[in-house]
Amino acid sequence: MTEDNDFVSGLAIFLSRMSAEAIEDAQPTVRKAKTEVQEPRDTTNPRYITQLLTGILRGVGHPANIQRVYKRIADEVHWDKAFLPWRRSPFWLVLRVVLQTTLIGQMHQEYKSFMVYLLAKILQLAVDAKFPSDMIHVMHAKLSRRMTKLHRSCGPINNQLLKFLHATGRAARNFRDEQWKNIQKCQAEPLHWAPETLDFEKDTVLSLTRSRSRIDEILTDESEGTTPPLFHPNESSRYYPPDHTSVDFGRGVNDLEKAIQADPALALADFEEAVQTCLEDWVQRIHDNGTSCASLAEYFRIYSTAALKIYQYNTEEWSVMLLTLLELWMAIDRLAIAELPLLRDYSPEVSPALIEPLLLRTFKSTQRGICIMTYCSVRANNAPRGSLFSDNCSFSIRYFQSSPQLMRVKSEIIHAAQSEREAVIQDFLEKKQLYENLMRYAGEQPFRLP
Repeated sequence: MTEDNDFVSGLAIFLSRMSAEAIEDAQPTVRKAKTEVQEPRDTTNPRYITQLLTGILRGVGHPANIQRVYKRIADEVHWDKAFLPWRRSPFWLVLRVVLQTTLIGQMHQEYKSFMVYLLAKILQLAVDAKFPSDMIHVMHAKLSRRMTKLHRSCGPINNQLLKFLHATGRAARNFRDEQWKNIQKCQAEPLHWAPETLDFEKDTVLSLTRSRSRIDEILTDESEGTTPPLFHPNESSRYYPPDHTSVDFGRGVNDLEKAIQADPALALADFEEAVQTCLEDWVQRIHDNGTSCASLAEYFRIYSTAALKIYQYNTEEWSVMLLTLLELWMAIDRLAIAELPLLRDYSPEVSPALIEPLLLRTFKSTQRGICIMTYCSVRANNAPRGSLFSDNCSFSIRYFQSSPQLMRVKSEIIHAAQSEREAVIQDFLEKKQLYENLMRYAGEQPFRLP
């Protein structure tokens, strides 16, 4: 078909006229902008090329088996308080297609490498021309993305090209660093202070023309005879005052309840601060694990009941509440494992995913959340026996076998039951013997009529 001069001439005329004429039913819709001006904001419908021309070519010719090139056009309108839209350059699209089809016989790496080199060369020219820093940054980021795609798709980059890319990137970074130093230097210069240039008479003229009466009232001090109202502060005892250095979580449950009744918000904040600063040290010092677990569980109940009411509509405070409760749970779990090491073989039933959606404002809170996630992950990975609440759980059997006291109680129960059974059997045999003796005696007696 390309050898037919008439067809090629007709195709060229069709394309030239289609690129110049505006067909009404293919024009973009007109919308009303904020500037009250009717402006086209959509792109032209390309159906006369993608449908009409394609249909003509299919009718007069046949499909060719060629290697096709696919490009992302991204023909989007960028519009912000402007009368003319900005679209991607069609010349850049044609140029890229020509480059790729020209290098189609070569390796795919050649085209990718050339595009990276071209972007690096443009970046070098932009640095030499001292383009704005933000534009240099965007171009540098684009070059880095191209380098990453080239390495992933084609393997290691050519050494000579890699040296040029590094030199260009280093120049762009040095240029931006120099610009930033100049900005810092300008900002560091002190402000010019010239009091002799001030006009005090002009600058002290009041524009409040009707404020004379109020100023006279203040100057005459007509409120001299008034007495300020009496202030009687009602200060209640706090659960964790700022001057405290440690908290005994084995006691003070009643103190927390009283503080919540007096000032709930302040009491919850004090308790959260106490858990954050003192709980870890207290867990390491404690020895009576059984009583301590019960005490922490009571703290858990009191704090959660009060916090659920106060933090109901505050997502950030809700996150702090969950973080505090998980820290209490972690302390209880550690004390329980110290008291009963068998629990270490079973899952803690708390997923690290509970921490991820929390909204934590401070760096210290974030570190606490990471600590809890790490603890849950380590506990779950080192739990070969799975869940403690599964149907095939062997915890009760292992706990019984590891407890000498329970084994002794079992032996005592079995011995007592055996003794009672033997006593019952002996009593039965005695009564049976008595019964047989009575029946024998009754049989030996002569029968007499009444």
